[in-house]
Amino acid sequence: MTEKTRLDANGRVVLPASARRALGLAPGAELAVEVRDDAIVLRTFGASAATAHARVREALGPAGVAGLADELLAQRKQGLWRE
Repeated sequence: MTEKTRLDANGRVVLPASARRALGLAPGAELAVEVRDDAIVLRTFGASAATAHARVREALGPAGVAGLADELLAQRKQGLWRE
């Protein structure tokens, strides 16, 4: 879906009603704003959080948070971390 909107003198953009309905956005909804190349990407915080969680899971690998915790405990036992 591509629709046209305008930027007003105060830098505000009105999101088309069809886009707000499609995402279930109500007045006061918070959006994450990302500048990507020549585009401005708006995401709901739920979508942003899901993307962030997916990136963290990918970075941690198959062992996930449990593997990271085990690694940190092992390093602490080796004296690599101090309280």
